[in-house]
Amino acid sequence: MSRGGFRWGAGRPASHAKTSHYLRLDVRDLHRRGLLNAGASFSWTWSRDGEHAGTIGIRVPDSYSVHLDYNRNGDPRHVVLDLWKSLCHFGGTREWFTCPRCRRRVAIVYLANVPGCRKCLRLKYQSQSNDFLDRSWGRTHKILRKLGQDIDEFPKRSKGMRSATYERLFDAWCREEQFRDEALSAFMARYHNLFL
Repeated sequence: MSRGGFRWGAGRPASHAKTSHYLRLDVRDLHRRGLLNAGASFSWTWSRDGEHAGTIGIRVPDSYSVHLDYNRNGDPRHVVLDLWKSLCHFGGTREWFTCPRCRRRVAIVYLANVPGCRKCLRLKYQSQSNDFLDRSWGRTHKILRKLGQDIDEFPKRSKGMRSATYERLFDAWCREEQFRDEALSAFMARYHNLFL
């Protein structure tokens, strides 16, 4: 038998699991809200597009661990996350979770069958799957947000904006429009050549 050929499941997967597919617990959110005090007990709820996505029970028995109680596909789970504190350069401390899989300190833990960090679960950010047109549209949205306008509007100068700032943003918007027009023209030329 010759080398190579067709093998089921061989090669790179067509798509990766994304961070947006999992519920995430961010230690920075908990710390900001003052919920990591020893003896605290509360529930944390997620929603997606206005609909309930999940709830988790959280207990902080001491300043060194966080206990999570939740259901995953109908199975109850109990997970203990260790807490780390690091000193900040200008005073104060910063909280970290310890990943239950690799034991690295992380800010975000994703709730899978066994919770873990992004690296352990081999998760990708949605932006890592974007093609060049998606990235161009992302830059356009960012420009229009700075101008305080909707995507369907021609970019106008906002009240109080300096002329130099507006001209810089308008030039960037024009470059993105031209980039997408050239990409569309190149695609249409290739498509046209297929049928000649």
